[in-house]
Amino acid sequence: MKNNNKNLDVLIDIRFYESMNKFEEIYGEGVSYRKLEQETYVELKSMIFDFLGKKIKFKKCRDLEKDSNPMVLTVKAEMTNNEYEKVCNLHSENKLFFLYDFIVSNIRILQE
Repeated sequence: MKNNNKNLDVLIDIRFYESMNKFEEIYGEGVSYRKLEQETYVELKSMIFDFLGKKIKFKKCRDLEKDSNPMVLTVKAEMTNNEYEKVCNLHSENKLFFLYDFIVSNIRILQE
């Protein structure tokens, strides 16, 4: 994704709200973390599309940063500064919530 005058590359981290032990306690060993994480990624895209329109481009990029937590999925989204501010507001107002107890743990602009 290009970073031009109008668009920012924004990183959105999603993860289960608790530890892996808690995840297994709630969902059991038969439920795949990655499957629910993928469903949460689709939910995140749908929510942002509903709030801001379908112009935003998304890409999963788990290993973008060294020392990243393997249980955190980083989503790269290309959006305008105005859209970035709206996403931050949605997050601060707790309007980004997910079916499987995942949370948005961080939103930031990609620094190159």
